[in-house]
Amino acid sequence: MRSLVLLLCIAGAIACRGRSDHYTGFVEGEERVLRSEVTGRVSEVKFAEGDAVPADAIVAVLDSL
Repeated sequence: MRSLVLLLCIAGAIACRGRSDHYTGFVEGEERVLRSEVTGRVSEVKFAEGDAVPADAIVAVLDSL
């Protein structure tokens, strides 16, 4: 009986050894071009590169000359 339990434990360990909790790959997003309706110097950028930006969010603030 002990040898059967030991055999099942070894078989389970071998079967689980091939599985991985870590995966590799690429995540691709869509690139968007942003333009201001007026010209000016950017004084503040509200989001970092790669951040998710909600619809109608203020992305950058222009300097008021």
